[in-house]
Amino acid sequence: MWEWLERRRQRDLDIANGADADLFRENRKHWSLAWRLFAILGVLFVIEFVLPLSGIWRSMLGVALGLFALGAKIVADWSRTEENFLERPDPKPPLSLFSRRR
Repeated sequence: MWEWLERRRQRDLDIANGADADLFRENRKHWSLAWRLFAILGVLFVIEFVLPLSGIWRSMLGVALGLFALGAKIVADWSRTEENFLERPDPKPPLSLFSRRR
C-alpha cells in the first residue's frame, strides 16, 4: 500500500510542476461546456413553465430539452472520466521473472 501512496505523491508533484497541463486545460474547457449546456437546459425549463406553448412548439421544446440534457450528461461524464484518468498515478511496473538485477 505504501508504494501506491508514493506513486500518488509523485503524480501530485508532477501535476504541480505542470505535467499534462495542456490536457488539464482542455478538460476545463469540457467542464465549461457541460455547465453551459446545463444552464441552457435550465433556461429552456423556465421557458417551458412560463410560456403557454402548445402543439408543435411544445414538442420542439421537449426535443430541445432532451437533446441538451443528453449532451450535458455526456460531456460531464466524459470530463469526469478524463479528470479521474489524468489524476490517477502511474501503475507500478509488473513483476518480471527474468529481470536483471545489478
